[in-house]
Amino acid sequence: MTTYILHGGNVSTPSPKNQNFFKHFTSHVEKSEVSIALIYWARPLEKWAALTKRDQNFIQSHTEKKLQFFVPESPAELHQLMPTLDVIFVAGGDAEPIEALLPQLDWLKSALQGKVYLGSSMGAFIAAKNYVLSDDAADTTTVHQGLELLPLQILCHWDQEPHQTEKKQLLTDYDSTLPIITLNEGECIVFEQ
Repeated sequence: MTTYILHGGNVSTPSPKNQNFFKHFTSHVEKSEVSIALIYWARPLEKWAALTKRDQNFIQSHTEKKLQFFVPESPAELHQLMPTLDVIFVAGGDAEPIEALLPQLDWLKSALQGKVYLGSSMGAFIAAKNYVLSDDAADTTTVHQGLELLPLQILCHWDQEPHQTEKKQLLTDYDSTLPIITLNEGECIVFEQ
């Protein structure tokens, strides 16, 4: 079984909802030592060090467990690390750089068996079968395809979305057989499959 925690975005804002999200990094792992991959492929490389420091602090402040962190630079490096990992966190950012890597991640769903996947914003989007980008992309006509780690369609940053009706209708028209999940910033939902 794989545990998926999808987050609506904006993990950096201090809030009870985000505190709850960071507890999920270790609460689903029944070990005292947890190995975590932090994936920032949706962000420019020069920001990774600051993001790593920030997220390590958030995660460590919500657990008593011993943690080991990795920051894979590519899908190939993540694939190599997978046997040793307990948790994979895919952070948010821009669609273009991470979407370009999706064809190299066709192995990910099977490799996640028994592990925890956390995705915030773009990390949540790519876990779904279909998604429409959030308010920073005013495109209300394009449905993007994710990795289909979960059989659903997703809309993140929902409380900040100015085109709610159009984007929800677009996904409904695209595939009416799949549920549509809407996540507000800071909100998370847990799936086990």
